Amino acid sequence: MVGVPPQSQKEPLLRGTTTMLWSNQADQVFDAMKSNPSLQTRFFDHVVIGEDGGLSEIGNKEEMWYDTRFLSSAVILLFVVYNIVFLLSQDLGAIFKKPEPYTHFLLTNSILSQIGIEVDSPQKIMSVVELLMLFVLLSFALKHCKNILFRSGFCKWQATAHLCWFTLPDLSCYSAIKVLQFVTPQQLMYDLNYVLWYEPKATQNLKLVMLLVRTPLAWIIGLDTFLIKVRLANSMIMQRRCQFQDVLGVIILMVQILGVVQIGKTIKNRLYRFVFAGEDGMMTNDERVRQDVWEAMVAERIFDKFPFHKAAALMLSWCDDDFQMLALNDAESPHSNDAESSHSSASSNSSEFYSGHSDDDDGCAPQKPIGPGGTDLPANSSKACCHLPRCLGSLFPTVGVMPKAANTEEFGSPKQFGHQSYDISG
Repeated sequence: MVGVPPQSQKEPLLRGTTTMLWSNQADQVFDAMKSNPSLQTRFFDHVVIGEDGGLSEIGNKEEMWYDTRFLSSAVILLFVVYNIVFLLSQDLGAIFKKPEPYTHFLLTNSILSQIGIEVDSPQKIMSVVELLMLFVLLSFALKHCKNILFRSGFCKWQATAHLCWFTLPDLSCYSAIKVLQFVTPQQLMYDLNYVLWYEPKATQNLKLVMLLVRTPLAWIIGLDTFLIKVRLANSMIMQRRCQFQDVLGVIILMVQILGVVQIGKTIKNRLYRFVFAGEDGMMTNDERVRQDVWEAMVAERIFDKFPFHKAAALMLSWCDDDFQMLALNDAESPHSNDAESSHSSASSNSSEFYSGHSDDDDGCAPQKPIGPGGTDLPANSSKACCHLPRCLGSLFPTVGVMPKAANTEEFGSPKQFGHQSYDISG
């Protein structure tokens, strides 16, 4: 990606035109675009999607690492451990406690009583189910750890990504209350919209029926689970004196409630669909493979370029900002003198692009330089570009390309050279 341009350089609204600038007032720009429709093609000319998915920037882009990642990753691990301990303590205590008549109201009790079924200890049932689901999540975590330790290649690095990005965050805030995530307005509308418009036709009807059945059940069971969990924590909430153990218990309960809807996971899924699913937004099997391979290669590259403690912290604190930093590149204005200078220097000294594999590897020779629309470009053209070997250039299909990481002896430090996306339109 190109660094942020100096404050003194204004981005032209129409390249080559100095009288229309994006730094003008929005109403002026709007009026100019209405009067001159050709200007309306400039909205997204400042960014391109990196064809290698940002892999060449890992380890070279200083902005990816900051020391507070240690704090973020430590907080996640702390909540994972204490949440598990809290659930085991609370649920095992409820299961082995002497049965007592449950006199508080529950929706499930009211519904079941209408057909002659009475449940004496619903808190025990909830605790057993919650522990079973906890063991399922722990089994996923152990499976990922086994693949990391005893497997290699794709299986190892995909397990690393899934452990750090999905399983551990789920364990940090898991509880039976998470059933309510299916009936929160934001998640419910997202799921309904996905089933109606983006689910493949072969499974759309089945998924729609499952959604219609799941929603009322999740609402009833989730509400009862919430009531039971709060009542089980009543001894901590109603204490007259503030004790450290009670405060931690209340904090964990609050985290569990707030974790019902994980906005970060929803945003990540939406970003993945935005980048990998193409214009129609429907994830095909091929696009899921593309996503899985990208996740695995990002994890592998992080542990290859960073010391283990930094790599682990970076993986645990990974967020949508990191995804955007890798996926998008700032497009350089072709009329900038600095851009032309850097472009000419890069073109004369390097004709390949960094992808993690050398072009000498078997079966990964770069393809013939091409221009927009698949037109051939002369090999000696200063605007020529090469596709990335080993199909990394097609991780994120786009019109822009990303040059090989700069040789520090020729071009200076990676920070000075930057990762520019050159205009190849001529």
